[in-house]
Amino acid sequence: MIATSRAHTVTYFFALVMSHYGGMCASIGLSFWLTRLLDPSDLGRVVMCLFAFNIFNWITEWGWDHGLMTCPQESFDRAASTHLMIRITLALLPLVTFAVAKLTFFNVYLVNRELLILILVVGYFFEKVGLTYKTILERTYRLKQLAFFEFFSVVISYSIALLCALYGWGYISLAVQRAAERLVLCFGYFYASPWKFGYIFDKTIARTFFRKFGIATWVGGFCGIVIYDYMANMVGWYAGVYQAGLYEKAFRFATFPLMLTAIFQRLSVPLYVQYQNDLHNLKKIFIKAQAIKMFFLLPGQLLLALTASWWVPRFCGVQWVQLISVYQVLAVYGFVRAFYDDVPPLMIFGFLRPWELTMSNALQAVLILACGPILATWYGAFGGAFVMSLVMIIVAVRFWRRVLAALQMSRRDAIFQTLALGVRARHMIKRQFMRMRSS
Repeated sequence: MIATSRAHTVTYFFALVMSHYGGMCASIGLSFWLTRLLDPSDLGRVVMCLFAFNIFNWITEWGWDHGLMTCPQESFDRAASTHLMIRITLALLPLVTFAVAKLTFFNVYLVNRELLILILVVGYFFEKVGLTYKTILERTYRLKQLAFFEFFSVVISYSIALLCALYGWGYISLAVQRAAERLVLCFGYFYASPWKFGYIFDKTIARTFFRKFGIATWVGGFCGIVIYDYMANMVGWYAGVYQAGLYEKAFRFATFPLMLTAIFQRLSVPLYVQYQNDLHNLKKIFIKAQAIKMFFLLPGQLLLALTASWWVPRFCGVQWVQLISVYQVLAVYGFVRAFYDDVPPLMIFGFLRPWELTMSNALQAVLILACGPILATWYGAFGGAFVMSLVMIIVAVRFWRRVLAALQMSRRDAIFQTLALGVRARHMIKRQFMRMRSS
């Protein structure tokens, strides 16, 4: 059974890599083209507006996705229907808030932003509704369909955004891209999902979701806002929307290769659920994931950071030259985070210890809030990038120590096994590509 799971995992991994790298290449080319048509200030305006939607995410996230992922199979239909009803209801919150603000004296905050906010509200609704079907596809291991629709959504949304930018829509084109991508994904997930729709809302199941993951997810969600989204807004508040745009673009470039960690999360989470508290198999899955990541991510990230002074002005345009130093500092963040992002699922799903991630995120949030305003005020986007990279190093080292303790491994054994498997990964990858080519 383990051998079969391993074979399926390898096959799914390569299918996802091909699909995701196809989507990544399309996204790179189209986003570079879009970036050349826009100014950092355009991106800064949209990012600062999106922060309100990140607040909505925090308010409404109480572990619903984790609950649906881990619910027993015999109650799956009722759980999926309950999850969908929750998602539809909570997805309407920004729309209701927008309508109330429009009809009251809060309307002054919407001046020159109505169209931008309305487009983002529509995108938010479809994003949240689509999460039910996305979770089902991940639970049922329909990862090829998932990857296909994500690739398709990138191509469609960026093509629409490019047309908008060429016609002079400016920062609105960025909002259109986001909304179009969420719309395509929602309908794609719905089409591919084996479960379609239900009207049942089971209070018992909803309480179970909340009891298992709610508090930890909500507290972790607040920390997540700070550690992933708050810095761009902090830079914008203290240094202006131009600096916010520089930081956000550098952050996206630095974390773009982390697409691979998203693949490992999709592959590993069902396996962690399957082998809960099975120390031997959890250790094997975890170490192999780190070894293959090291082979794929380290060389590319290092090369991009070292050659940033060459490719940024050529591909992004001269208006983005100040991005170079910010990106190079955030490249450290991206590399360290590559070996952190898929580690928490091991603790959450493999050992059922969600509070480990919450405590780690809390530490990260406190450090960012303590250091961020000072350096963002003094050095703008560069200061924010420095804080993020330093904090990520501290948090990753701490979390890895806890993970190795849970797996009952020493640091020396973990490093040795990861390096050994990294060397073997090259031969495994070569054999898999030859097999795919011959078939």
